Amino acid sequence: ARQRVELLLPMGRALAATGQFAASRAALLESLEIVPTESRALRVQLAATCARVEHLLGLHDEAHERLIRALDELPDEVSPEGVSLMVELTMDPVHRMNYEAMPEWGHRAAEATGRLDDDALRAVALAVGARAAAVHGASDEAKARCAEAAALVDSLSDEELAHRRDAAMYLSGAELYLHRFTDSHTHGARVLRVGRASGQGQLFPLVFSTLGITQYLTGQLREAAEPLEAAVEAARPTGNMQMLAWNLYTQAKV
Repeated sequence: ARQRVELLLPMGRALAATGQFAASRAALLESLEIVPTESRALRVQLAATCARVEHLLGLHDEAHERLIRALDELPDEVSPEGVSLMVELTMDPVHRMNYEAMPEWGHRAAEATGRLDDDALRAVALAVGARAAAVHGASDEAKARCAEAAALVDSLSDEELAHRRDAAMYLSGAELYLHRFTDSHTHGARVLRVGRASGQGQLFPLVFSTLGITQYLTGQLREAAEPLEAAVEAARPTGNMQMLAWNLYTQAKV
């Protein structure tokens, strides 16, 4: 069963990457049915991946319930698995426009990482918390978390960041909302560089969009056109209509 799960998980991700979201969800649901209960880290990976796919399918309530259930099943939420789920739950309310719920999950994730010895994971929690606070309009909290997250992200080697590229991506998003456009562009560009070097392009549609937006907002219109065109091209084959629409909108503005 474990060998089958270890094949179904990457297959589910590959199907999602090519826009086959229903087939991806089916593979991930099968995985969740047969994965051993004691394989907590793997169960969390499956639940988080499945929830992301469900959001792409518009199954937002199912995704939320899946993440909550996975967190409840953990013996201790103060764990790498617990933090990973709380990071997902910090961004989960965006899909239901429940922005008030975002900072609380971000705070819980950051509090948990304070008791763990994992700088990369703490960087993710602080960065997603900064973005959540910025989206919610809690500027002072967003600035404080952003500063701490930036210090951690900048201290990570590219090899370390390759394992948690979302730390720099969430940080870039937070800096964008806080109008720190140069910092946002710098961290977004690093995600792109590290992703290319490690053969991980899952975040590229979002990265290209961020790079284009920061250049647009700093008046670099010609420079913004190329990454936004790349963002549209990267989003089309994924079937992610939300990302495609956002990138087309930004491209149209430029």
